[in-house]
Amino acid sequence: MHGFYLSSGAGTALAAGNQESLRNASLDGYYTNTAKVDTNTTILIGSSGGFDCAALWIFPISGIPQGSTIVKAVMRLRRAAGTQTAISVVWVGYDVDDATALAANEAAFAALARTTATVTQDIAAGEAGSIIDSPAITTVIQEITDRLGFGGGIGIIADKGAPDWGLATFAAVEHASLSEAILIVQYT
Repeated sequence: MHGFYLSSGAGTALAAGNQESLRNASLDGYYTNTAKVDTNTTILIGSSGGFDCAALWIFPISGIPQGSTIVKAVMRLRRAAGTQTAISVVWVGYDVDDATALAANEAAFAALARTTATVTQDIAAGEAGSIIDSPAITTVIQEITDRLGFGGGIGIIADKGAPDWGLATFAAVEHASLSEAILIVQYT
């Protein structure tokens, strides 16, 4: 079994019992109805000011061979603001090899070929700095690595679920004091 902690330009295989956290995802941000926001220190998921916000992270993972068996995969996020409302999130993936270019608005984001596998999570309100782990998104990652053209990386999308409960704010790469999202993948 191998493990990857991903949030930078490359994954690093982990020896048994070791854990390494790499930083600086090649893209992290969120999309609203009208714009792509990828330079903020925070990432929004939910509804804000009449806009729906969906988060996107891209993790280059050329070290995981196409067709690997994914044993477990989890996204780890750190809250970037104080007490927040609860929110329902739908985790979904897309293969970065998908040729769709991410333009400056939601049209390109909405056009991404997403996985049929999804995982829903209800995230309770919490304090700034607290860590939120997704439920296992193993089926999402497995679907991507099973694709014949897989090799460039994995895009992870956190979209607001139903009911529309509110807004959650998480740390981005640019955040000065909080760590950004990490994708944790174990595979054989």
